[in-house]
Amino acid sequence: MTYLSKLRRGFTLIEMMIVVAIIGILAAIAIPAFTKNVRQSKASESGINLKAIADGAAAYYQAEHYDRANGRPVTFKQFPGTNTQVKVPAGNLPPQGTKVDIVATVSNNPIWKALKFAPSKPVYYQYGYVSLGINDGASFSAQAQGDLDGDNITSSYVTYGTITNGNPRITAPFTTNPSTQYE
Repeated sequence: MTYLSKLRRGFTLIEMMIVVAIIGILAAIAIPAFTKNVRQSKASESGINLKAIADGAAAYYQAEHYDRANGRPVTFKQFPGTNTQVKVPAGNLPPQGTKVDIVATVSNNPIWKALKFAPSKPVYYQYGYVSLGINDGASFSAQAQGDLDGDNITSSYVTYGTITNGNPRITAPFTTNPSTQYE
């Protein structure tokens, strides 16, 4: 057998089966890791937006406000929309596996405007905001709920803000159910 004929011989069935098995093992490891990373990147949206809402609430509380009727400074401090609850997108169910454009809704709502919450892109989560009280009794909570993969399992995140001795105290956004945080 000449050297040239040995080169043209090709791969044996065993060699091909080994290559296919190696590719299968690599795919079995890579695909779940990739899926997890995609979910984590989607879930990071909630933390970023909840921090923006909390920062907006703290800034609003610390700013000077004036009575529209007489132009005098208001003597009490509060978070935007005291004793009010707002959600965007509206409704009881968060988006299911798809993004929802909330830009127009947020830009037309005075509470979201006061919070300076203005996402520039569609979102995976439904965002809610509630504030109560004035001065040292003021508090708020901001929530994010979403179904990232459309399987009817909702992941929820929340951040809280309170006033202590005239200063806002805000928690970092956290999940309310760690077992579903990337669902």
